[in-house]
Amino acid sequence: MRGPDGLEDSEIPQVIEKLNRTPFDPNKFTAENECKICLMEYEAEDELTQLKCDERHYFHSDCIIRWISEGKNNCPLCRKPIENVNELRDMMEGGELSNDSVIQARRSNSLRRR
Repeated sequence: MRGPDGLEDSEIPQVIEKLNRTPFDPNKFTAENECKICLMEYEAEDELTQLKCDERHYFHSDCIIRWISEGKNNCPLCRKPIENVNELRDMMEGGELSNDSVIQARRSNSLRRR
């Protein structure tokens, strides 16, 4: 699958690798008290990923990884690209990514949903 901003399977691990994950801090993350993907409230032990598009756009890390693993490359809130796919594609022309990373990401996401 690839739309104008969609990801090919080989691009998914690179986008996931570039995500910045951080522990939930209620003093830092004040714009929202729940993940807009799963609609669950943030708890002290949660790990969040804040996207580059807007400092108020943060999600459970597992949720945004699942989102990206489905080939989506747009912020769930504002629809801006999470990563510049053209830049990723240019980088990949020099070397091939292993599909094992994609399979592993999808496998771990399907296990979390059970």
